[in-house]
Amino acid sequence: MDKSWIALGRTADGRMSKPYNDGVKLFLQFAMGVIDQNGNLLCPCIKCVNHGELRVSNEAYHDDEMRLDGDEIVGGIEALVEDRIRGKLTDTTQGEEMRTFDQLLTNAKCELFKNCTNYTLLKFLIKVLNMKVTNHWSNKSVDMMLEFLSKLLLKENLVPKSTYEAKKILRDLGLSYELIHACINDCVLVWKENATLDKCPTCKTSRYKINHGRGKKIPHKVLRYFPLTPRLKRLYMSRKTAKDMRWYKNKRVDDEILRHLADNDEWKEFDAQHPEFALEP
Repeated sequence: MDKSWIALGRTADGRMSKPYNDGVKLFLQFAMGVIDQNGNLLCPCIKCVNHGELRVSNEAYHDDEMRLDGDEIVGGIEALVEDRIRGKLTDTTQGEEMRTFDQLLTNAKCELFKNCTNYTLLKFLIKVLNMKVTNHWSNKSVDMMLEFLSKLLLKENLVPKSTYEAKKILRDLGLSYELIHACINDCVLVWKENATLDKCPTCKTSRYKINHGRGKKIPHKVLRYFPLTPRLKRLYMSRKTAKDMRWYKNKRVDDEILRHLADNDEWKEFDAQHPEFALEP
C-alpha cells in the first residue's frame, strides 16, 4: 500500500492538498476492509497488520494468559499471590511468613459470600481500595460503606469491618508505600538531612498545620513514595512480567530503528559503562 501521502501531512498546505486527501480516503477504505468478527476496526499497528506492512517476526506479542505445565491456566489475583509466594520461597522464607502467604492464597480463592462468582475476598478488597484512591474517599466513608455492605449481604460474608482491616490483609501482598512529608510550596522533601526540621529550609514555611498544641501534628503535604527496588523485584517475580522485562534482550529485533528504549543511545551508553550489569537481562 502506497503511504507516500503521509509525508504531505507535515505542513498545513500538504494536509489541504488533493494527494493527501486521496491518500487518507484510500487508507480508510483499506482499514474498513480489515475488521474483526465483531465488526470492530483494528488499530494501525504492526500487531494488527492494518496498514499493509509485514509483521516483524520477533515474537513480541503473546497471549495474556499464563500457563503452567499442562493445560492449567493461571491468571489474575491467584497468579499475583502465587508469584508472590514463589518469590518468597526463593528467599527460603518459612514459619510465620509462609502461613501468611498461605492465607493470602486462601483469600484469593475464597468467595466473598456463598455462591458469589464475581468476587473473591482479595479481588473485592483491591477493587474497594482502588475506588477509594480514585474518588478520594476518606477512611470514614469507606468504613461506613464496608459496615453497610457487611449488613446488606448474606449473613456469612467476608466483608471486612473497616479500612484498617482491608489494608492489613493487602499489606501482605507487598503493595505498601512510604509516607514522606513535603514543603507546602514544593521546595523540598522533609527526609534524610531534613527529616528533623519543623520548617522548610528554603521558604521557612512550617512543616505542620496549626493545631494550637492539640493532638498529633498534621503535615501540610505528604508524598506517597513507592520504593523502586521492591517493585523491580515484583516485576521479575511474576512469570508473565518477567518475560516482558527480558523481551528487549531475548526477542527484540535490533535493526537500528528506534522501537524500544534499548535502541536509545543513552541505554547503549549505560550498557557500555556497566558491562557486567548489561550481561544479565
